[in-house]
Amino acid sequence: MKKNPDASNFIPIDQIATSSVAYWFTYPFRQHAGLEKRMEELYRLDIDGIYDAGLYELGTHRLIGIGYQGVVMYARRGSAVLALKVRRQNATVPSFENEACCQKIGNGIGVGPNLLGESPNYLLMEYFPGLSFLKWLKRSDEKENPQLVRSLLKQILTQGYKLDRAGLDHGALSSFWHHVLIHNQQARLIDFSNSSLERKPSNLTSLASGLFIGRLIPDHLHPYFPMPDKKLLIPLVQKYKRNPSEKEFEAILQFTGV
Repeated sequence: MKKNPDASNFIPIDQIATSSVAYWFTYPFRQHAGLEKRMEELYRLDIDGIYDAGLYELGTHRLIGIGYQGVVMYARRGSAVLALKVRRQNATVPSFENEACCQKIGNGIGVGPNLLGESPNYLLMEYFPGLSFLKWLKRSDEKENPQLVRSLLKQILTQGYKLDRAGLDHGALSSFWHHVLIHNQQARLIDFSNSSLERKPSNLTSLASGLFIGRLIPDHLHPYFPMPDKKLLIPLVQKYKRNPSEKEFEAILQFTGV
């Protein structure tokens, strides 16, 4: 089994229903109830097929990942390799309508993978390769470059600020290291499955706290980036929380040195 998508692990769309990967489309149930309707819905996304590839093993097959609301796999449309998210049959949401709406808002301000197709049970989007932020800190030699680290931190904080300004709460940034990917000197926030326009946004405060005030990321980050004084940073984060303005955002950037 290969981790990367190529011609050898491509499954054309008209062969999915009779393949053992059909299980992905009714996950976690192996009975294929509802598969026919889901396949009809899949055809409307105009993809050519999917790939049995990725870092995550599911039985004898591979895909990109499994989350609480969906499973994510590689898909192909024309010459483009994309990411296809399939709603789990035991998902706590009845459809991907809210996630698609929130991701579109994110895309409109330059945040998140570009959404290219949607339906109640599917999200088709740009595939953004890369390591999660925590894995990048543990594994990548790039972290030895202080200018790059500073750039990535600013990118992460700026995306959080943009979401705040748009009134969109990501909803999962208290553990942001699972939802930020690093690739080609770029940081990208992903996964809008917990996002909401109803909650008061707390994106920047969650990111600043996770990067500089908590323990997990600062413990890994401090050898490569000078950590700001937590006691002095906390009042700045609290001030931003009360008044999430550009002025208070810039004050956090300046104090943290990004």
